Amino acid sequence: MTSDSLTELYRWARNHIGQPLMLDYELYKVNGQTAGSLFLLLRQHGSLRPDVEIQIEYTPDRPLFYQVDFRLLPVTSRLPCPERLHVNLANQPEVIQWLLTGNKRISSSASSEAGDSQNSFLI
Repeated sequence: MTSDSLTELYRWARNHIGQPLMLDYELYKVNGQTAGSLFLLLRQHGSLRPDVEIQIEYTPDRPLFYQVDFRLLPVTSRLPCPERLHVNLANQPEVIQWLLTGNKRISSSASSEAGDSQNSFLI
């Protein structure tokens, strides 16, 4: 079973099987049997087999705890997507937001005379 650091993501994924995610995919299967990792299989709407694997790893010794790898499965060479996409995220809600939209929100603090302000950017 997944570690406590991935429990919320595992529950969220189990509750979203068959529902749409980023880039017109839907969640097909969840595997949380590897310690420190969670694997999601996605398929395009109407596809019989999964097209993409997403691996989510929790690494507590890094500033951004969650490393997410989006990889096309070998049978999907015809799809117009990046072969591999790697993002680093700070917490489970950020990972869920990225899975739903494909966008990564980056927060940065900037000091000004009026006080601290925070800016957000989407990638």
